[in-house]
Amino acid sequence: MDDIKQAVVEALEEEGYESQIEEDGDISFEVDEDTYYVCFASEDDEQDYFRVIWLSDSYDADRRVELLEQLNELTSSYRVAKTYLTDSDDGTIFVTCAVETYADVESFVQYLGDYIGILQEAVSELPEC
Repeated sequence: MDDIKQAVVEALEEEGYESQIEEDGDISFEVDEDTYYVCFASEDDEQDYFRVIWLSDSYDADRRVELLEQLNELTSSYRVAKTYLTDSDDGTIFVTCAVETYADVESFVQYLGDYIGILQEAVSELPEC
C-alpha cells in the first residue's frame, strides 16, 4: 500500500471507520449502512487530487427533472459538495454526491472527517429511491 493510501486508511480509522482497498485502488468505508469511497487522481495527474463520494441506489428515469432540481439546490447549498446524475445501462439513474479537492495528503486527511460530514448532510436531503 502506498503512503497516501495508508495515510487515508489511518485517518478513516481515527474517525471510527473500517475501510478496505478495492481492486481499482479506491478505498471504501461504511457510514450509516451506506458505502462511501475515497478515490485518487490518475497517475497522469501532477497534483494530488482526492474525491470522497457516495453513490445512490437507482431511481426511475422519470424522476430526472425532480432530482435535477434538488441536486442543483444541494450543490448550491453545500459549497464544496457536487451532486450529479449518472445514467445506467438499464434505464435507471443514480445520484453521486462528491467532495473533490486538490490538496496535499496531510491537508486532505486533516479535513476528511469534515468532508464525510458534509456528504452525510447532503445525502440526508435526497429523496428516497
